[in-house]
Amino acid sequence: MTTQPTRRTALLLATSATTALIAACGSNPLSMSTATIVTPATNGVPAPIPKTVAIKDAKARIALILPLAGMGQQAVIAKGMKQAAELALAEHNNDKIELIVKDDYGNPHGARTAVQQAIAEGAEIVLGPLTSATVPAVAQTAKSKNLPVIAFSNDATVAGNGVYLLSFLAQQETQRVVSYAGSQGKLRFAALIPATAYGDAVEPAFRAAVAAAGGVVVAAERYPMDANAMLDPVQRVLGAIQSNNVNALFVPGGDDVITLMGPQLTYANVNTQSVKLLGTSAWDTAAIARQPAFMGGWFAGADMNKFAGFAERFKKMYGTQPPRLASLSYDAMNMVITMAAEAGSQKFTPQDMTRAGGFLGVDGVVRFATSGLAERGLAVNEVTLAGPRIVAPAPAVLGPIQVSALAQ
Repeated sequence: MTTQPTRRTALLLATSATTALIAACGSNPLSMSTATIVTPATNGVPAPIPKTVAIKDAKARIALILPLAGMGQQAVIAKGMKQAAELALAEHNNDKIELIVKDDYGNPHGARTAVQQAIAEGAEIVLGPLTSATVPAVAQTAKSKNLPVIAFSNDATVAGNGVYLLSFLAQQETQRVVSYAGSQGKLRFAALIPATAYGDAVEPAFRAAVAAAGGVVVAAERYPMDANAMLDPVQRVLGAIQSNNVNALFVPGGDDVITLMGPQLTYANVNTQSVKLLGTSAWDTAAIARQPAFMGGWFAGADMNKFAGFAERFKKMYGTQPPRLASLSYDAMNMVITMAAEAGSQKFTPQDMTRAGGFLGVDGVVRFATSGLAERGLAVNEVTLAGPRIVAPAPAVLGPIQVSALAQ
C-alpha cells in the first residue's frame, strides 16, 4: 500500500518506511462524537449509542501502532491519525479507557516490537498499523494472545485471522461507481487501467461490476506509468470509444494517473458530456481540479460532508487540518470505546467485530466480514471546480452481507 497527503488519494500510498515520534494522549472533552456502534432496530434504522459511555468492567486498554517519527509525509499522516484517535478519546471523556501509543518505525521489526510492548502493558485490541508490510508482523504477535487488530492498510491480502481492515477498498469503490453508472444508462464501458498493483486489484472488480450492471466492456487496456509508453494503449482505447458508442470510461488512479491521463484526454477531444469518466476515491485530490477533462466525472468514496464536521473539530483542538486518513483512526477509536462499553467480562470478541449492523462513523456506515474485509456504504461524487459534489448519497444502513464481493 502507498500513501499521499492529498485527501483520499492517501489511501493508495502507505507502503514506504519511516520512523516515529510518540506524543502524549489528549483528554479534553469537545463536541459530540460522530462515530457510534450501529445496532439493529425493528424499523431497520441503526440506533446510535450516546457519546459518553461507561465501561462495565475494568479499564480497557487500546494499542495504537503507527509510523510516527521522521519528517516525511507518512510521518505527517501518522501523527494526524494519532491525534484523531486522541480526539475521539477526549470526546468520550472516559477515564476507563487507556490509549497506548507505540511507534513501529515503518518496518516489520519495529511493528513486532511495538505490539509486544503494547501487550506487555495490557493492550486488549490493536489499532494499526498503517502499511501492508507491517500488518503481518503485528498480526502474528497479536494472534498469539487472541487480540484482534483493526489495521489501516488497504491491501486485502493481509486481512483475516483476527485482522480487520478499516480502510477503503478499491474493489468496492469500483463496484459502486460502475453500478451507479449503469443505473444512469451508461452500459457501454471502456477502461484505461494502470499496469500497477492497484490496477491488478481493480481490473477484475471492474469487469465483474460491468457484467453485474448488465453492461459490456467494449475496450480495455493496461498502460505503463510513462508518458511516452502509455500513448499506444491510450490511443487504442480512445479510438474504440469513437467508433463503438462507448458512454463510460473507467480511469482509476490518483495524482500520478490524473496528471498523465488528463492531457491525453484533452488532446483527443473526448466528449465527456456523452462519455462519462469514472474513477475511485483516489480521484479525491486537489490535482484533479487542474485537469479539465475530469470535470463532471463520477467517483465512489466517503460522504465528504461528514468529514468536514470532523475536520472542523480536529482543527479546533490541534490548529491544523487533519490528513484524510485521520478519519480511519478516529472511527476505529470510537468503535472500540463503544464495544468496550457494551462488553461484559470478554471484550472485542469476533461476534463484536462482525456484528451485522456494523458501525457508523465519519466515513459512513461500515461493517467487518468474517474475512476481515470491510463493507462500506459509499457515496458517488461528481468532480467540480469547487470540490466533490454528491450525486448519489451513501446508504445509512447496509443490506445483507455480500461475502463474494468482500472476498475479492
